[in-house]
Amino acid sequence: YIIGDSMKRINNKGFAISTIIYGTLIMAVMIVMILLSTMSFSNKSTKDLSKQIESDLNGIMASEEEEEEGPGISPTPQPCTAIVNTKAIVIGDKDGITDTPISKVLSDSGIKVVYTMTDCFTCSAAGAMDLVAQQKIKDTVEKYGDENVIIVLGQLDEEAAELSAETVTKGDPTFAGPLTGVELGVRVYHIFDQELRSAIDEEAWDTAFGDVIEVDGIADVVKQVRDRDKRCT
Repeated sequence: YIIGDSMKRINNKGFAISTIIYGTLIMAVMIVMILLSTMSFSNKSTKDLSKQIESDLNGIMASEEEEEEGPGISPTPQPCTAIVNTKAIVIGDKDGITDTPISKVLSDSGIKVVYTMTDCFTCSAAGAMDLVAQQKIKDTVEKYGDENVIIVLGQLDEEAAELSAETVTKGDPTFAGPLTGVELGVRVYHIFDQELRSAIDEEAWDTAFGDVIEVDGIADVVKQVRDRDKRCT
C-alpha cells in the first residue's frame, strides 16, 4: 500500500512537471510567433512607408517640372481652336473702345468671355499694359491653353494696339510686368479684324459698333503681330 501510494504521488508530480514544461513551451512558441509577426508587419510597414515617400517625391518633382513648362502652354504648337469655340480675353481701351461692348458682342455670338479689362495706354509713361492684368492674362492662357484662347483688343491708336498685341504674344516689351520674357503666343485680334467679324453675329456687331469710325490699317497691324507670333497652327 505504501509503495502504491508513493508511486501515485510520483506520477502526480511528474504530471505537474510535464504540464509546466508543456505550458512553458507553448508560451515560448506563442511569444516567438508574436515576435515574428511583429517583425514582418514592421518590415511591411517600412516598405510601404518607403514607397509612399518615393511616390510623394516623384509627385513634387513632376509638379515642379509642370510649373517650369507652364501647365497650359504646350511645348509643341497645337491646332488652333475655331474662334467660336474659344475662350476670349477682352482688353478694351479708355481712349478707344472699352471692354463692355466688346464682351457683349462676343457673348451674344456664343464666344465665352473669361476675363475683361479696360486699359489706359496714355496712363503709363512707357505705355505698359496694366501689371495686374498681365498676370491675369498669363494665368488664363496657362489654364486653358494658348490654342483655346483669343485676345480681342479695342484700341483705336495704332501704336497702343501694336504694343498690346506684342505684350500678349511675345512678352512685355516695356519690361515692366509679369509678361516680361513670357511668350504666350496666343492669337490676338482687333475688334475690327475681318476674320474675327466673320465669327460674330452681324446684328450684334451693327448694334454695338455700327456708329464707330474704323481706323484704317489698325486691324492689319494687330494681324501682322498675330501671324508672326501665334503658337497654334
